[in-house]
Amino acid sequence: MITSLLLLHAALPIPCQDPIEVVALPANAVARLDQRLISREEYLDFLYLRFGNRALEEYIGELLLAEEAVEYQIVVEDQEVTELLEQREQAARSNPRAGNFEDELRRNGRSLDMYRRATKAEIRKELLLDRLVRATRVVTDERLVQAFELKYGANGHKQRVRHIVIMPNVLRADELRAGAKPNDIDMTEIHNAARARADELLARINAGEDFAAIAATHSHDRVTKNRGGELLNYNGRLYGPDFFAGLKNLAPGKTTAVIKTGAGYHIAQVVERTVTELDDVRTSLALGILESEPSWQEKSALLQALRSRAEVQLW
Repeated sequence: MITSLLLLHAALPIPCQDPIEVVALPANAVARLDQRLISREEYLDFLYLRFGNRALEEYIGELLLAEEAVEYQIVVEDQEVTELLEQREQAARSNPRAGNFEDELRRNGRSLDMYRRATKAEIRKELLLDRLVRATRVVTDERLVQAFELKYGANGHKQRVRHIVIMPNVLRADELRAGAKPNDIDMTEIHNAARARADELLARINAGEDFAAIAATHSHDRVTKNRGGELLNYNGRLYGPDFFAGLKNLAPGKTTAVIKTGAGYHIAQVVERTVTELDDVRTSLALGILESEPSWQEKSALLQALRSRAEVQLW
């Protein structure tokens, strides 16, 4: 009987339904929930209470940036922004992990138009900020000295250093791979073995064997071994004071005795020492600073400076 009723119901004609009439939202509304309109003011209150004034601060920053760009006659052409937008959108669409680009936008509550407008605004901000940093840069003595010491070493003294290191921890790992039990490994014996191996390598170098070849074959420093053991931009602090002291008065081409550090047992050489006077490179350093890519520190400092000198009253 129940089956008959269900079949009878399914056979009944479905009355025609009028299409739902879509009524445009009033100008000040952002959504309709059944018969209730949600106004822009209500939505704005919700956003402000939920997320605070961070977005407002960002917007104020963009306005200040645009005003400052006018003062310096800095212009970002629409064509440049459009080209960069196309590049970013293409990169986003071709990302194999992103899935369908527009579906992903919809899942995040955004339309393609919203994405493009927001990305254009972000690109314009980036370009303005980059060009304002370049236009307002000042080469201070402090910054000049920082650039000088980064390139030429503390007080203009720079040395190229290379090393070979035998690490007890590597020897211990070799023992474990060979089947030794952790509790059976005597670290004193391991250190003695590391020291003995370093002594042997030092003797071979002093007998005339090539330092770089021995580094490539025997050093446990995987970062430097394939470049002859050279420590790029050695700053005098790496591996601690004992390592530095062993190199301090060493003539270029000479080899240290075995030096023990927290990393292991080192043999080191000074390849070259150079001394540079700041006055000899002042002009080239200044030009390098002025032409360098703006750093995030510079960009942040500029935005903070604009914000601090503006009179802003928040909601």
